Amino acid sequence: MEFDFARAHCRFLKVDTLREPGDHPGPLPTRGVSPSGGAAAFFRDQQGVSPAYRSGPLFGHWEAGGERLQVVCAAMAGYIRWSDYDPGQPFAMHAEYVLGWTDALRAVVFPDLDWVGQWLAFPASVAGPREEARLLRQAHALRLVDRHRPLLVLGQGRSGLEVRASTLDAQDGERTLEVQEVTG
Repeated sequence: MEFDFARAHCRFLKVDTLREPGDHPGPLPTRGVSPSGGAAAFFRDQQGVSPAYRSGPLFGHWEAGGERLQVVCAAMAGYIRWSDYDPGQPFAMHAEYVLGWTDALRAVVFPDLDWVGQWLAFPASVAGPREEARLLRQAHALRLVDRHRPLLVLGQGRSGLEVRASTLDAQDGERTLEVQEVTG
């Protein structure tokens, strides 16, 4: 049996592959991001939980043609927020936790499900476009965000949860993707 490495395996187990799963040689996605009902509920649950940064991986797949990213599930970055919290490292993750999520989702949902992006919620006291841009650059430097792996930023809007999606790439610069609103 051949084992298909997911992005989490490549990152945390330091597995060298010629092509990371989820690499898309085609054009940039044009239609944005669609969170499932479960992912949207998870995002709503993150609002107001803590005055600290919170982040974690997004799991999903690109729809046929690579036009829209379907986010099937979002997860926390592990228990790091309770044990070794460092506000300067909002994207820190427990490798074992993310690997466990990856393996479980691939076994239960479907084998091609991969870690396809990152989400982030940050304290209202530091919210703003400048901080969001700084965090997008930090996520890009950590190789968590690129042209096909967005950063979803959760925020509180007038009518409730707001989700913004951005990609960053040296060739294409920063792009904002449409996020399909999910109710329920």
